[in-house]
Amino acid sequence: MGRRHERQLSARRGACDGGEASQARQIIAELVAAHADSIALVRSLMLNHEWADSSQAEADHVAALAAANPTDRGSHERAIAAAARAEAAHLAKQKALDAWAGQVMRTHGLVAMTEALYAMTAR
Repeated sequence: MGRRHERQLSARRGACDGGEASQARQIIAELVAAHADSIALVRSLMLNHEWADSSQAEADHVAALAAANPTDRGSHERAIAAAARAEAAHLAKQKALDAWAGQVMRTHGLVAMTEALYAMTAR
């Protein structure tokens, strides 16, 4: 099946003129790069999600300790610091999610361009 697919691709490449072939190579290169970027962003999103979860768990634990010791000023300061870290982790998670969503839209656009180019060369 792989060889048949290669022959189909080479036949379509031959049907393209110079400008279309150059455009096709550029779009395919962008699509491959976008795929690699997507993988990196998903990994980053997963790490940020884990960091946000663990930071929130730590903040909850430290807040419970501070509530159990209302006279301990140090525990209250640690609770405030842990809450700030948890909020920073949550914001990093949101930023990673937004970056990934933008990448999905970019990749979707490149796939649409690739499909349009494929339809032009298949004629």
